[in-house]
Amino acid sequence: MKRVIVAVLFVAAGGSVFGLDPTLSQADQLDTLGHYEQARTLLLSILPATNSRTERADVLWRLAREQLSLGEADQSAGRSNDVAIATYDKGQQYAQQAIEADPSNSEGYFWKSGNMGKVGLIRGPLNSLGMVPTLQSLLSKTVELSPNDDKAYFALGQLYAKLPGWPISFGNIDYAVSLARKSIMLLDRRIASGAEVNVDFDFYLELARDLYQRNWDAGHRRNEQQSKRKRFAISPDIVEKSFYYEGTITLSDQSDRAEAVAIVRNTISMIQSKTTPLTSRDKSQLADAEKLLAEWR
Repeated sequence: MKRVIVAVLFVAAGGSVFGLDPTLSQADQLDTLGHYEQARTLLLSILPATNSRTERADVLWRLAREQLSLGEADQSAGRSNDVAIATYDKGQQYAQQAIEADPSNSEGYFWKSGNMGKVGLIRGPLNSLGMVPTLQSLLSKTVELSPNDDKAYFALGQLYAKLPGWPISFGNIDYAVSLARKSIMLLDRRIASGAEVNVDFDFYLELARDLYQRNWDAGHRRNEQQSKRKRFAISPDIVEKSFYYEGTITLSDQSDRAEAVAIVRNTISMIQSKTTPLTSRDKSQLADAEKLLAEWR
C-alpha cells in the first residue's frame, strides 16, 4: 500500500482541470506513508474546488482521517491532552460536515466515531460513558451503509469488548468475538483479492484478546453454535446479525484460550515472514504479539 508520490502538477489548479480523483488518491498515498500534515494541507487546498456535495464529503472525511492521525502524533510526542483533544475535536467537525454534505457516505460516520473515541480514551471510561450511545450509533450507521467495511466491524467489536456490561453499559464480549471474526473474514477476502496488501495485524490480535477474555471451553463453544445460528437467521438487520456471526462458521474443537494462543503465534509468523521490510507499525504489532504470547503461555 505504501507507494511513491509522483503526481503533484494538478494541485496548483486545485484539482479543477483533471478532477478531484487523482488528488484524492495522492492524499491517500500521503496518508499511507504517514505524511499526515502534508495530506491535510493538500486536502484543504482542494476543498474550495469541490463542485458537488459528494466531492465535498470525499474531501471532508479524509480531513477527519488526517486529524485522527495527527492527534495520535500529538499524544506520541507527549503534547498535552488538551492539544490532542483539540485536534480530535477538529476531526469530528470535519466528519460531521462530511455527513451533512453526503449522508449516504459511510466514511463520515466512521471517522467521526474514531475521533470521538480517541477523546473518550483520553478522558477515561467513567467520564466518557455519555458519548457511548453516539459511538454505537455512528458505527452501526457505518455498517448499515457499508456492510463489507472490515474496519467498521473491527471498531464496533472493540467498543463491545472494552465497555463494561449491564447495568453500567452495553459491553458484551461474546458480541465482540463475533464482530472481530467478521472483520477478519472481510479483511482476508480483500487480501485474497489483492485489494489490500498492507495488512493491519491488529485485527487478528484483537480477536485473540477477545477470545482470551471470553474464556469458553470447547464444549461451551459447541453448545452455543446452534443458538447463534438461529439468532443470526432471525435478526432483523445487518448489525444485529453480526453479533451472532460466529454461529455461521465452523469452529476448531478447542477452547477460546487455546485458539487465542494459536492466533497470536500465527500472527507472529505472518509478520516475520513478510517479504517487504517491516514498517514501524509492523514492528509495534510484532512486539504486542510477542508480549501477549509470553503472558499467556
